[in-house]
Amino acid sequence: MLASLLPIISVVATFGSLTFFVYMHYTSRHREHMALIEQGKDPYLYKGRARKMENRNVLKYGILFTTFGLGLVAGWALETGGFPSEVAYFSMIFMFGGFGMIIFYAIQGRKSRTEEMLAEEL
Repeated sequence: MLASLLPIISVVATFGSLTFFVYMHYTSRHREHMALIEQGKDPYLYKGRARKMENRNVLKYGILFTTFGLGLVAGWALETGGFPSEVAYFSMIFMFGGFGMIIFYAIQGRKSRTEEMLAEEL
């Protein structure tokens, strides 16, 4: 009897928890906005900063997934060269993914230094 209810309980629990987290996200955001309004501050003041972070995330994930693709190609090349497929693919995906994150770090460091120099000039 309990074994037949297990899938139903798991589906209900999954969707219930997702609904709960979405509800909590929006209610906490509403509370934050109301608190900022009560203090006389603009609740949308930080939206520009959030948009900047979204752009950084797009760049980060774009570089990461591109280097994952290059890692798959390199893994395929190693596999055709005689390496075992698991070793070839996993090692190249992780190695190229790491290179991608290093590239993103270098790009972000250069951008932040440029932004700091521009802020000092003003």
